[in-house]
Amino acid sequence: MKIHQLKQYVVILFMLWSVEGMSQHFNCGTPAAQQEIYNTYPDLIHQQELYDNFIRDYVLQHYGQTGRTQLIIPVVFHIIHDYGVENLPDENIHDQMEILNRDFNRLNLDTANVIPEFKSIVADIGIEFRLAQIDPQGNCTNGIDRIASPLTYLGNDAAKLNPWDRRKYLNIWTVRRMANGVAGYAYKPMSVSGVNFPVDGIILLHDYIGSLAPSNETRSRALTHEIGHWLNLSHPWGDNNNPGQGCGDDGIADTPLTRGWTTCPVPANSAICTPGIKENYQNFMDYSYCSVMFTEGQKQAMLAALSSDVSHRNNLWTNETLIQTGVLNPQSCIAQADFYTNSRYICNGSSVSFMDNSLRGTPTSWSWSFPGGSPSSSTAQNPVVSYANPGSYSVSLTVSNAQGTSTHTLQNYIYVSPDWSDLLGNYNETFENPQNTERWMMLNPSQNTKKWQVANNVGYSGSSCLMLSGFYQGEGDVDELISPSYDLRYMSSINVSFKFIGASMSTNLSGMRDSLNVFVSTDCGRNWGAPRLTIKRATLIKGGQTNSFFVPDAGDTWNHGTFTLPSSLAQENVRFRFRYTSGRMTNNFFLDDFNVSGVLSVDESNLSENSVGVFPNPINDLANIKLMLKEPAMVAVDLLDITGRQLVPVFEGMQTVSTQVYPLRRQNLSAGVYLLRVTIGEETSFHKLVME
Repeated sequence: MKIHQLKQYVVILFMLWSVEGMSQHFNCGTPAAQQEIYNTYPDLIHQQELYDNFIRDYVLQHYGQTGRTQLIIPVVFHIIHDYGVENLPDENIHDQMEILNRDFNRLNLDTANVIPEFKSIVADIGIEFRLAQIDPQGNCTNGIDRIASPLTYLGNDAAKLNPWDRRKYLNIWTVRRMANGVAGYAYKPMSVSGVNFPVDGIILLHDYIGSLAPSNETRSRALTHEIGHWLNLSHPWGDNNNPGQGCGDDGIADTPLTRGWTTCPVPANSAICTPGIKENYQNFMDYSYCSVMFTEGQKQAMLAALSSDVSHRNNLWTNETLIQTGVLNPQSCIAQADFYTNSRYICNGSSVSFMDNSLRGTPTSWSWSFPGGSPSSSTAQNPVVSYANPGSYSVSLTVSNAQGTSTHTLQNYIYVSPDWSDLLGNYNETFENPQNTERWMMLNPSQNTKKWQVANNVGYSGSSCLMLSGFYQGEGDVDELISPSYDLRYMSSINVSFKFIGASMSTNLSGMRDSLNVFVSTDCGRNWGAPRLTIKRATLIKGGQTNSFFVPDAGDTWNHGTFTLPSSLAQENVRFRFRYTSGRMTNNFFLDDFNVSGVLSVDESNLSENSVGVFPNPINDLANIKLMLKEPAMVAVDLLDITGRQLVPVFEGMQTVSTQVYPLRRQNLSAGVYLLRVTIGEETSFHKLVME
């Protein structure tokens, strides 16, 4: 206990003195979010004024009262993640809950540092937050709802997935990114009293949750702040996000006029707005980073919100609700097996790290199955597995605890690329040949009905193309295409291009929020790096605005996307990934004529000590391939068409003599230009061969 107290005192000192020099302050998005709702529903402004009057009257009547029964509020955390650092472990959530319950019950030791002017009104709010134990369907839960979704990068109301009944639960969502540089926001009760009820709750960046990494002690009071807004508190300087720009008020009598603070001032220098009256810069609703308290007035204002039926705040803490959410009888649940890896696409011979992501309960044992992997099974929580052979492989995890057992299996979860590439540039894919199109992987992370598919009877240069069925697609939804692998080692001046056309249901540019990013991988899709091409908004919407299901016709003009591939990426087993992120009013999108072009080396410059001869060339019926080696080596000779597709395997094996001639018969090949690929040991060269 003494060690824990010492840690808190060290943190207090850090917050009071070290944070003074911080260059960035907590950025709360509540005022902007509130204003956006007011812009859409202006009547709410007057209703908010009436509600604020009710709050003020309640505070006057109850100020200083004690002995009230403690209120318990059930909580659910929705972790919106993409299997990255934003997928916070359970211990981070438990740490955050401890901080909340200290702050709202005056158990935080840093209240000892409240300046004398405010010590007498430091409030014990008397609210206890507990993670839900029963979900809305009556299932056992630990109050942590993990949802894999690309909306974690959007971080607005659209990312508030799977809201639980707000009459019984305080919904808290955590995400990886948020717009406009904000760390989080909440809505006051009146703002979500009507049709906006699905977004009632709090949304925060993942690295502002609790005090454990990726958050820290300095950021650990962000949720305390946002719950204040959720219970109708304003910033001490007013309902805006402009601290330090003018004196303002929050409507609470015992919080003095203040300009708002983004650093922790010397107390004597805090009397800015009213001479001789120090400001309450240590308030949880301020930005000072030494926030440690609520006032008695704020306490009664929050209790007033919890006594009102506006947005059902008064139903959250009733005995019936506490029984229905299970918070009066904490329990342990059967762990629901789940897992992930950040390396679903690898080269053969590579390893994959698997991570246990089990839900609802905490496993005590793990049993993995990895068909085709090494090891083929494991009892570790987070095993590492290697795959020696190309192919698609399933993975299965069974987890157990005292409450029971659960199994989760994903078919074709790991894709292992072979040593060789599917294609040799130059290559133009028109999606007319189904066998070629099947080599493209079409990924639908959200597992919804909006996904990539082949579209027949439409195309730029033929009668087929690829289509993303985005009609009424939700904002922020992500769908991906991954190309076949290309061997580009023998090319230079490489250009990548494609044709595309899409449409939008939005009538103005602000609603056209679609984006397309094209990435390149040189390690079979394991890593992609930064986008090589980004196309946004109106540029994607060449088909214009339509509320109908968009399909381009012969009169539509397709756009042209193109970028140059750096020579450093001209490697073996190169893949391209198209990542489409839908906007607010998206429609269908079409892609055709994917082309990789460049200068292909067709001489012997790649062979350091050996030489290749082809005669006659051009040929009518028979060609002789003469290999002259400095020493015995493994040799492979095959004939390719100009796209790099293998046509005739000529020879593969060990050449032990210095000079050997291999015959190549024309067979049924038509007249034209072909490529002869010769591999001697680790060296490969290409040679032009003409058939008359």
